[in-house]
Amino acid sequence: MAARTSNIERHFSAKHKDVSEMANEDKFEYIAKRVLNFGKQNKFLKSFVTSNNHATSANFVAALSIGTNGKPFTDGEFLQNAFINCSEHLFNDFANKKQIIERIKEMPLSARTVQRRVEDMAKNNHEQVKNDLLSCDIISIAVDESTDINSIGRLAIFIRFASINSSNVNEELCVLASMNDTTKGTDIFRQVQEFTNFKNGQVLDLKSKLFFIATEGAPSMRGKTVGFVKLMENELGRSLYHFIVSYMKKIYLQRQQFKDVMEKVVKIVNMIKARSALIHRRFKAFLEEIESKYGDLLLHSEIRWLSRGKVLNRFVECFDDIQIFLHEIGENDLELNDKQWFLRLLFLTDIMNHYNDFNVRLQ
Repeated sequence: MAARTSNIERHFSAKHKDVSEMANEDKFEYIAKRVLNFGKQNKFLKSFVTSNNHATSANFVAALSIGTNGKPFTDGEFLQNAFINCSEHLFNDFANKKQIIERIKEMPLSARTVQRRVEDMAKNNHEQVKNDLLSCDIISIAVDESTDINSIGRLAIFIRFASINSSNVNEELCVLASMNDTTKGTDIFRQVQEFTNFKNGQVLDLKSKLFFIATEGAPSMRGKTVGFVKLMENELGRSLYHFIVSYMKKIYLQRQQFKDVMEKVVKIVNMIKARSALIHRRFKAFLEEIESKYGDLLLHSEIRWLSRGKVLNRFVECFDDIQIFLHEIGENDLELNDKQWFLRLLFLTDIMNHYNDFNVRLQ
């Protein structure tokens, strides 16, 4: 396609009359200056776009730090202001100090922006995990259901997966769901099915990939007819390797020689911490007075993870201090002076510590 010279000349004479009347040398000089100015503007635009890209990258890094540390999204503006205030002194001997501070100010860190960044990263991470699960060869699942402080059921599903051609084993928390109604095996099974049916119509093939399930020892997990594991086996048409993480702990505690030890420890701890606020205050003051390593005992809770081991370990660490304090307030317990009972307490504490360490390693 060729442009008509007459059209260009007419446009140049009509729109740029002052230039068209110049001498040829002046025209060349004028046009050269305009081309140079255009190049500078283009360079400034590229620099501006690059600056924005760097600010966006830094914005994602800041949002990731806020999210991974469990901080509120509003901390983004606090983080930016703190960074600016520190930069006034940190880069005081830098020639481009003002440029550095301006670059920090360009970084958008409002609560809404941080929220969008976290959502974008979560979506991207979900897509990566989904693609990895679809392409892997082996899958194992760990399922845990517990009740939080607000009496709401929480279900966590961890998936560990690997490929035959790779030595890397990956593990991801794939589901963290609220269960506002019942927490039966059928409800847990339904949550797993919902996760495996991806939104784009793809389905995770558990029949050929799943070989192992780890759960806690609740009836909803290990029930013989409608337990979660049994429902999974019925769905897959085969048996699965099933490991009960916390059930073996309960076997020890169900034996009378260990059950009474745990009951005695819980009774003494509750008497010191929960029976009377005055006794509790005196006990903490007593520990502070003797410069004890710990400032208080731990209450036992059935629904708190690793609770038994932590309670027993703290009780043993403060055992001598507890004996002295109980004697001072006139609450002597003869069983605490029984050597055989004390040995069983030490044995149970060691067993619980080993199980706690084992459970942590499984995570």
